[in-house]
Amino acid sequence: MFDPSQPNSEPVSIDVPEHLTSMSSMGDRLLITNTEGQLALLLVGSSPSGEERFEIVYQADLPLRDSVFINEGNRIACGGDDNNLVITDRLNSGAVTVPLSDQIVNLSYNAAGELLTVALANGEVHMFSVVNEQPALVEKILNELYLKVHTSVDTIDYTGEHAHELISTTPIWSSNGETLYVPTRTNSVKAFSRLEWSVLAEFKPDKDIVVAFTISPSNKSIATLHKNGAIVISSVESGEVVTTTKADRLEQGNLPTSLAWIRNTLYVGSTNGEFYTLPVTVDESSLSTSTRSDVDSLFLDEADESDTEEQEEDGDNVEVQKSSKRVGLDDSMIIDEDDEDDENDFAYYNKSVNEYLPSKRKRQRTLESPAPTNSAPSHGIVPYSPGSTPWVKSLNSSSSKTQRKYLFMNSNGYVWSVKSNSGDSADDQKSITISFFDRTINKDYHFIDVSDFDLCSMNERGVALACSGYRLELNPNSGKIFYRHHNDTKDSWDRMVPLINGEYITSVCITSTVQGNSGDSIIVVGTNFGYLRFFNLYGLCVNIMKTSPVVTLISSEISTVFVIHQVSPNNYTYSIINMNEDYKFLQQDNSLPLQQPRGNEPIIKGLFFNNFSDPCLVAGYDDSLSILSHWREENNARWVPVLNCKQSVTDFGLSDSKSNWKSWPLGCVDDKFVCLILKNNDSYPGFPLPLPIELDIKLPTKCFKYLKTISEDGDLPEEIANKLKDAKQDDPEEEFLRASTFGKLLHSSLAEAEDEEERMDQLNAYSVAFDKSLLKLFSTACQDSRLNKAYSVVKLMKTDRALLSASKIAERLEFVNLASKINQLREDLLEFGNEEE
Repeated sequence: MFDPSQPNSEPVSIDVPEHLTSMSSMGDRLLITNTEGQLALLLVGSSPSGEERFEIVYQADLPLRDSVFINEGNRIACGGDDNNLVITDRLNSGAVTVPLSDQIVNLSYNAAGELLTVALANGEVHMFSVVNEQPALVEKILNELYLKVHTSVDTIDYTGEHAHELISTTPIWSSNGETLYVPTRTNSVKAFSRLEWSVLAEFKPDKDIVVAFTISPSNKSIATLHKNGAIVISSVESGEVVTTTKADRLEQGNLPTSLAWIRNTLYVGSTNGEFYTLPVTVDESSLSTSTRSDVDSLFLDEADESDTEEQEEDGDNVEVQKSSKRVGLDDSMIIDEDDEDDENDFAYYNKSVNEYLPSKRKRQRTLESPAPTNSAPSHGIVPYSPGSTPWVKSLNSSSSKTQRKYLFMNSNGYVWSVKSNSGDSADDQKSITISFFDRTINKDYHFIDVSDFDLCSMNERGVALACSGYRLELNPNSGKIFYRHHNDTKDSWDRMVPLINGEYITSVCITSTVQGNSGDSIIVVGTNFGYLRFFNLYGLCVNIMKTSPVVTLISSEISTVFVIHQVSPNNYTYSIINMNEDYKFLQQDNSLPLQQPRGNEPIIKGLFFNNFSDPCLVAGYDDSLSILSHWREENNARWVPVLNCKQSVTDFGLSDSKSNWKSWPLGCVDDKFVCLILKNNDSYPGFPLPLPIELDIKLPTKCFKYLKTISEDGDLPEEIANKLKDAKQDDPEEEFLRASTFGKLLHSSLAEAEDEEERMDQLNAYSVAFDKSLLKLFSTACQDSRLNKAYSVVKLMKTDRALLSASKIAERLEFVNLASKINQLREDLLEFGNEEE
């Protein structure tokens, strides 16, 4: 390893496993694979002494041929001769295996799109989305790659029996993630668009076979390395050959093997153990070049003290100055102080405290974040979309920095945005990807974002985006809203929302498409001044009103819009508007139980409607799911806490292995809580995105602290252990409250239900559960001889069937007076029923 910042220092020699087949890096980490089937990770400077250390992270039965870091370095993808794509997780044990139709020859990763490209021996190129834990195949490119089956094991002879392995089969992504370059079996390189996977261009250097190729950091040029040592640089835009040079210092019989373009230097590897630097100056704007024909050789076994010329960076244009000779490998292996400052702004993002503090102690420096371009109002509302996360910076394997965030998330899917930085501000760009949990209904898609959209909402039919203008007053797109259908762009539109001085958009939502009423979705836009504007799916403003300042908006399946307002720094209210009844306020400016959370938790973790169309809220300060009940009745709405989310995902504090787990809310269906599980004490979902799971809702009625104390005492007698098990699983008091709560929620929604018969069956199920739970409570009270409590339970029963069962229990236990009182309740219930008839 050579350090470019220390040209006079000796190279570092590292002992690694033998018979290497690939090498890739990310930051200060190095991956290698070999024919022994080992995937090894080198952590540079990881030991206290500063020495390098290898860790074998995966062992295959057959040779591995390639590997790459994915998902911000949290996971590693590898593959080889066993026809399997294997993805290992650096933070959690276990691996995901995807069977393929043939051997893997090469891998490539698109950090901007979370796409893993797999090149197979049969010439196919498969694209997998790795934004989720389970990879999903999104596209195939057939009959383009050279057919190549690796046969080398211990040694490799490129001039003899392994000559076919020298031919390039590695697809390469542009640094912005929009174009995939694929070497073909016809000795050319084709550029494919990520948007439609169509061929954008084909580069035919007309030289010897292509051994390797690379893209310039600015994505404007492509360089191909050929078996005879020729290097051809072409313009990506025009396809014209810009210049041709040759690594003419290759000795007779030696062959070039690899090529890399770092800043303004080409690096050429060869079969004789030497690699060469080729300084290159390309004026890509005018397609003129000035390429040096002399090549500097770097010997891995002996340091050369001679001088050479070093370049100063200026995009792809450089001035040559005198300096020391030795130049290092890919500068992504080195993190200088300037780069370190850039990363440290988000060093704490989704990291545990223990992970973050040691790095702080190493640097002993103060982290400073750049000042915002324009300060927010003293009590300003931060624009918010449900499920959104902050930006996070990462360093991908090609050394370009990216930032990413989730713009929106619900139980149907998620929208995420990526900013890519190629090093040239003119080439920086932002893309937005719309993904779905169920890809059988809709197909993922993406597009380039030229407007800096920071707000989003999505339903089953389309997506709405907005550029808020919050601290972006100089952005000409401030106040822009945009809509497009998932399946086509025919009726896509955008328009500007008029904003007055100091006003900005705080939230946007799109109402669901009601079954049997397709096409009546409405897009609602709210601002910090309380303006609410309503647009139809074709961009026509159909209504406008002014309310209290808007924090966020969501919509239900019955086209009711739930609005959160902030009337003062610590005072939040909510309103509910019925879109189908001429924008009638069902609730207006009612108090909302929100307050500032402890730590860095968001104020609102989750906001959505359940399948009964009741608003649901998960606040950051208590991490509890609350459902708004009786909101259809005037002055009777109340929030009901139905689940402590933190306790639920940690087994109510009884599981030490889950103590640092958290949940990320997505929705509520019947009495199930739909969420993502965040491990490693993460506060926000990252990449890869875990698969959604369903948790049983349990109302917070029981304290589990004493159970934790009992379980820590060591081995328990069988009798106590059984009681402990029963206490975790069976709580008739909670069952009674849950059946009562969800029965009332369901009953109040019957008038709006299209599947009334199905909901009546569900309501009867809640009624049965209600009676069963009360009978359990009654039986337990009788067995404990707590007759007054037993009678109080009986008075809650609503059916003669339940009262009859309770009477029989009392008679069996010989509580005559209690049985007599129960029979009297049965008679009263019968008389009341007759009077109603």
